[in-house]
Amino acid sequence: MAFLLLFLSLLQLATAHFHVDYPYWRGNSFKTQWERPCGGVNVTTNRTEWPLDGGSLLFAPSHPWAITYVNLGLGSDDTVIFNISLVEAFNQTGNGTLCFPKITIPEGTPISAGTNASIQVIQLSELGSALYNV
Repeated sequence: MAFLLLFLSLLQLATAHFHVDYPYWRGNSFKTQWERPCGGVNVTTNRTEWPLDGGSLLFAPSHPWAITYVNLGLGSDDTVIFNISLVEAFNQTGNGTLCFPKITIPEGTPISAGTNASIQVIQLSELGSALYNV
């Protein structure tokens, strides 16, 4: 019985995370998603090109609901500040797959071909915790 309870509690923890499918996430952050601002993942590796006129975002939330943000940070090192909002906060309900077919970059953003940047997805869950992913 104790083993079953332990297994069920670990199963609950395993579903308390989310992952970005496209652009492919920079690394598996399941163990470190509570670490701000990038979920414990190095932002200087595994870059994906993203169109200047906007691109897709696909991620798999696993919470019954979460307040979700999508931000952009310019730069190429661990000092990136995610101060450009790509998608205003919204209440994501239900788990499964969430897709934005095209997210545009706000006018006036100082970005051009070859600029290093990172997309940050934040989910504030029903438990009050913030989870980060890049």
